Amino acid sequence: MTLTAIRVTTTIKVVQAPKLYCLFYWGDEMANALWYPKFRGLDSNGDPLSGGKVYTYTAGTTTPVTTYKDKDGDTANANPVVLNSLGEADIYLTVSTKIVLKDSDDVTIWTLDNQEGAAVEVVAYSIVSTVASLSTGETDGELRMDAATGNLYSWDDGNSKWRIVSGNIYPTASLPTTAYTIETGTIVWDSTASVLKRWTGAAWAQWPPAATATASGIVELATATEVTTGSDSARAATPAALAGLLAKAAVWSASQRATIQTLTDAASIAWDMSAGNDAQVTITDDRGFAQPTGKPSSGQSQSGNLWVIQGSGGAHDITSWHADFVTKDGDAIDSLADGSEGDRHKFAYTCHGTSGEIELTYIGVYS
Repeated sequence: MTLTAIRVTTTIKVVQAPKLYCLFYWGDEMANALWYPKFRGLDSNGDPLSGGKVYTYTAGTTTPVTTYKDKDGDTANANPVVLNSLGEADIYLTVSTKIVLKDSDDVTIWTLDNQEGAAVEVVAYSIVSTVASLSTGETDGELRMDAATGNLYSWDDGNSKWRIVSGNIYPTASLPTTAYTIETGTIVWDSTASVLKRWTGAAWAQWPPAATATASGIVELATATEVTTGSDSARAATPAALAGLLAKAAVWSASQRATIQTLTDAASIAWDMSAGNDAQVTITDDRGFAQPTGKPSSGQSQSGNLWVIQGSGGAHDITSWHADFVTKDGDAIDSLADGSEGDRHKFAYTCHGTSGEIELTYIGVYS
């Protein structure tokens, strides 16, 4: 189906009578006025000036000037132009013109000087079944409508692309691409994904974009299960989802339980404190503790437990402790020699990174 529409240009101009004649179409929403498309002359009684004559001159002079029957200026009118029985004629101007209207007996009805006329151009307007059927336009400004969505496009001859004129709802598969003239910042509705999308200049992206740690945007809400799992970095937790998590009793996982470091039995026992907070060693003879390594940095601290286990035969003791080990009030550490095989002597400690001292407290023996 092909329709025609009228739009303003700047070339050949049609002359209309100095009075307004309109036809009205009443649609569902509004009335649209259509200018009478021909020059029409009337006599003093308002009746059509049958056989009337239109003389045209260069504005402000009596020098005759040529007018035309068509907008392209291909066919010249006679001067004067003789009106038909309806007082009508096709008259197009190319320059500012003085117009003198006379009746068939050459009696002047009126004179108008410095007339420019009204510019018109016929624009092709067609309807296609889908956006994929637009094909290539023929003239700049040509209009086509996609019947599937109701979107209107105008042919952009300079870019050899269709420009979106109106309409902004598309299924994902039909979103306009670089095959069209799309202004950066154009926002449309993706009816498949049910989201707004914005043209970045190269692609369609969700609008507003997803929120990040540094930028505001759209945030999807996490389910209670996603909140409990705690592995999603994009969704937001609601108070309702958090309530179930907070009400749940704490259960330590295997990875959250502290691993006891087993030290090697030796005459001088080495202890790398960076390997864990808790340590144990089974001694099979009298031993001593060397200066621990891996202690916390200045301003930090580390606390935990140290177990000394009686090995084969029992009655073994720690006979020497490095100077980094200190006790409350400098008291000597109790002898462990009265222990039996399998007894576990427990010490609690706190290591201060600033001083490097390990405050040691003997808790007791567990048989």
